[in-house]
Amino acid sequence: MASDRFRWSVLALALIVGACNRGPSQAELDSIANAELEARRDSLRKVRATRDSIALVTYTTCVDSLRRRLNRTPAGRRTLAVRIPAGQARPENTEACGAMPAGFGTAAATPAGTGAAPAAGTTPAPAPATPAAATPAGQTPQQQRVARADSARQARERARADSLARVAERRRTDSIAQVASDAARADSIARARETEVLRETFSYAGASRDPFTSVLSAGEAGPDVGDMILVAVVQDVRSARNSVAVLREKQGTRRWRVKIGDRVGTATVSMISQRDVTFTIQDFGFERQETLSLRKTTEATP
Repeated sequence: MASDRFRWSVLALALIVGACNRGPSQAELDSIANAELEARRDSLRKVRATRDSIALVTYTTCVDSLRRRLNRTPAGRRTLAVRIPAGQARPENTEACGAMPAGFGTAAATPAGTGAAPAAGTTPAPAPATPAAATPAGQTPQQQRVARADSARQARERARADSLARVAERRRTDSIAQVASDAARADSIARARETEVLRETFSYAGASRDPFTSVLSAGEAGPDVGDMILVAVVQDVRSARNSVAVLREKQGTRRWRVKIGDRVGTATVSMISQRDVTFTIQDFGFERQETLSLRKTTEATP
């Protein structure tokens, strides 16, 4: 069974590697699904067999211990002398050890040399005849205990061997899956490198600035001084830097409240007087000044 699962795993690996270069067909998908289903069934079958074997060994050990305790007293020996129909568990066994597992009381599960009353405490169905060397007559109680211990030891060894085989099979399956995953990943990386796009970049180093860049940066965007009106001036006589001027757009309602050193677009406030505000503007490497003044109010006649 392990060799069959290995062949199915190799087939699944071949299908996965082939799918890296082309899309899988329906037949390949069905084969992979059948392989996974068969592997799952084998794993469940082994788990059930191991569980039944462990339950059988545990129940046999419990029944043997109970039989030894009952043999020590006359009442217990009378209890063991009661005959039970074939295929039924003895009441004392069920009370002490629980329900009887499947396969208990057969020739394979019953220790040799138990005589008319087997160690299970049940009356099993007639078993096939075994060689005289396998069930020698007239064994002493010590020999019977040794035979039962040897049977239990063999059952434990078989359960351990099945467990190790299951672990080895799982590791082999995981290794095959890891190899397939690594192959698919390596193929994907190789294809990504083949389709990688390299962009050519240029840099301007002919002068102090790149002539193809915008003259006005995003931070310098704003209204022009000629498009604004000086609305009010609040002058601080003691400190000119505390003076405040209020500006407004000619074609809008937006207002600015500026002090000396503030920027409005490309202009910087350089001086604020009682009725004027002077701006310093730098355009294309040149510096110039513009002044906004308050509108003259008409003097009222008496």
